[in-house]
Amino acid sequence: MAADVGPGPSGRGAPSERPTIFAVATGTPDGPLAVIRISGEAVGRVARELWGGHLPPERRLVRRDLDLGAAGREEALVVYMGGPRSFTGEDVLELHVHGGSANVASVLERLGGITGLEPAGPGEFSRRAFEHGRMSLDRAEGIAAVVGARTDAELRAARRLAAGVFGRDLAELSAELLQLVAAIEGSLDFPEDVDASEVSRWTSVVDGVDRRLRRFLDVAAVQGKLGHRPRVVFAGPPNAGKSSLVNALLGRTRVLVSPEAGTTRDVVEVAARVGGRDVLLVDTAGVRDVGVSAVEAAGIAMGASQIEAADVVVWVEAADANDGSPPPGLEGQGVVWVENKRDLGTRRAGWIGVSATQASGLDVLASRIAACLGGQEVVDAVRVLPRHVDCIEAARRALADARHALSEDVWDVGAWELRRARAEVERIRGGDDAGPVGADVLDAVFAGFCIGK
Repeated sequence: MAADVGPGPSGRGAPSERPTIFAVATGTPDGPLAVIRISGEAVGRVARELWGGHLPPERRLVRRDLDLGAAGREEALVVYMGGPRSFTGEDVLELHVHGGSANVASVLERLGGITGLEPAGPGEFSRRAFEHGRMSLDRAEGIAAVVGARTDAELRAARRLAAGVFGRDLAELSAELLQLVAAIEGSLDFPEDVDASEVSRWTSVVDGVDRRLRRFLDVAAVQGKLGHRPRVVFAGPPNAGKSSLVNALLGRTRVLVSPEAGTTRDVVEVAARVGGRDVLLVDTAGVRDVGVSAVEAAGIAMGASQIEAADVVVWVEAADANDGSPPPGLEGQGVVWVENKRDLGTRRAGWIGVSATQASGLDVLASRIAACLGGQEVVDAVRVLPRHVDCIEAARRALADARHALSEDVWDVGAWELRRARAEVERIRGGDDAGPVGADVLDAVFAGFCIGK
């Protein structure tokens, strides 16, 4: 075990008046382990209070016995990351403690009793990272988008935002606009040296930037699809194996199955990835007309409404039976006809043969479902948030005004409008050239974050 070292300099200049903050960084405390993050100048005081020593060497995980006062002692692993080379840009200390809500609460209560420490608010660690220049505002928003992602496609887009892909594109556009402003303003004193071809080049640059910004708006327009799971409804007569087929596609038992007809009486929905698409599999009660209880009849009625709302209907019948009665109008591109238990019976033309029990034919079924959904997921998309859209639209208005001014040979106005467009682009990233980001904007951005992020 490495020897302790004293609390080294934070490298942040004059001490901040802000309190040192702490919070659980691992979500629910009921797991086997929990990480408690502490950020600010008082981390050295935490070390003295909890284990009577100094901070450990930077970026080395070491064991410490924490003094929790009346709650006893807690065996923990701790790691220290000195500012400004930390996530927040401040001195950061992490306590890796045993999970369980009661144990974690005792550690938090002990920290709350140390002078200078306060519980962190939503997104406060990420906010400090932004304020210390450790990340741009769009990347900070990407962290929240990752946490809030509901589908794989939405997660991929959020990860690209958090990784700075969007920010790098914006930085390129900002640099391009700055170069154009410099060229135009450099020509103001010598207008006689500027010919029509040069002005044409200026407007061409404006149009190119505008096209790239418009593509971001196009991505934002389809963004809702990233979080939408198309509904794939399994319907058919009782005992056709619909529930078994749903379980087979999931690769696990999620829906109750039984040889007795009418086992499924309620609608069961489960998220899944089928044929490379994020979907919602919906299992419904078997459709029959005789020997139906009131409860089962209600389930059949619910199934009928699910069929009407489906993006794709998978009509399932058993290969060794022919007692299905598809509802009128159940035709077209959004229906997949499936013959289950193919190992027991005959083949029907145009039907996909599968065996849920033997897991055969599932790949063909998954591909057909994906084909019925049509289109492609936006695999290269980056998450474009409503705040970004507002800034992009404002930038495009400024670009339109700049183009008009340049066409009228009012170059100084054109340059001024281009600076305005660039400021809107920079505002997305929270760049200095956009002016200081208002507290109201930061409050709105970080209010949706988790505590501990």
